[in-house]
Amino acid sequence: MLKKLIIALFIVIFLVWCRSRISASVMTLSTLNPVTLRDQKRSTGSQGTSIRQIVGMLQNKTFTQPTTLSWGSDAQKTALPGIQVNKKDSTVVIVSRGYAFSDNTPSADKQNFFTQFPRTGGGFICASNWVKYLGITVPTISFDYLDSWNNFDFGLNSDKKALTLVIDEVIKQNPTVQIILIGSCKGSRSILNYMADKPASNIKAILLDAPFESAQEVCKAIHKNYCSWLPYGDSVLYCLMRVWFPRYNPDQDLPNILHALPKDIPILIGHLKNDVLVCDDQIKQFVGQFDNQDKLYLCAVSHPTITHSKLSHMVAFQQVANSFLQEYDLPHNEQKARCGKTWLAIARRNTQRLDSLITIKSH
Repeated sequence: MLKKLIIALFIVIFLVWCRSRISASVMTLSTLNPVTLRDQKRSTGSQGTSIRQIVGMLQNKTFTQPTTLSWGSDAQKTALPGIQVNKKDSTVVIVSRGYAFSDNTPSADKQNFFTQFPRTGGGFICASNWVKYLGITVPTISFDYLDSWNNFDFGLNSDKKALTLVIDEVIKQNPTVQIILIGSCKGSRSILNYMADKPASNIKAILLDAPFESAQEVCKAIHKNYCSWLPYGDSVLYCLMRVWFPRYNPDQDLPNILHALPKDIPILIGHLKNDVLVCDDQIKQFVGQFDNQDKLYLCAVSHPTITHSKLSHMVAFQQVANSFLQEYDLPHNEQKARCGKTWLAIARRNTQRLDSLITIKSH
């Protein structure tokens, strides 16, 4: 038995070594599929192109012209290929999406389509959600991370490089623009990793949806919520992740870099109570490691059906996020901001009383 275990261990080590020798994909701005969303006046009788059609064009490499996007009865957006910022834009939002499991577009089911992101076009879907539900009116940039196994590193080096390419291009086109960063799950880690390493002074605020501390903590949550019957399941899952994603380096995880974050950047952290990938205790431990953040907020939200992330869909978080932006004189939805003012004060209080989080019920 011992002999078999030793052989199995050597096989695992060999696989890790082999996978680590395979080069990552070449990354350029165009490989990230950037798209710029802008407001435009609704034309009479204009129907526009659906989000699903735009995603299809991104996947087929045929999205080359500005396209009117259907956006409901009282608004309309234009989707432009690439990053297109001009000198008149005072503020821009950049959305950093979470992990995309597959190259395939989700099924025709509407709910799945807007919550399960394909690797190509998933960033555009994610950004569209934030724009729609938060009521964002300033130009919004979406892009895709390279999430194949030979690139994926849980929001560390590869993703930081991608986010840096996007931010640098925005600033190149408008050196004085204010930038708001919005991240979901792994995309939140990418933002924090970027912010800990000489970030651009243009960054004025950060919104994070379901950030997590490390791959180990995610494995603990998966074990707890999905396979608690498996002995040492969190350790087993972590070993499998290290094999499957050889570019992940735990030495670069967030607990080792949070002290380097700028102290003057407003940060709103959104946490879904009983999140299946980011447990309540984990988010408390995570927030507790921020060093003297006077502009740090923790908004805890509960929802009857959503199990991970997707706070953009929740009315309560939409209101808190807009109140947060208003607090720092950034573009916001006035009505939502008024409704979220009380909850924003509680979000600030939560960072100071992690032992007794106050949770908002949302729908």
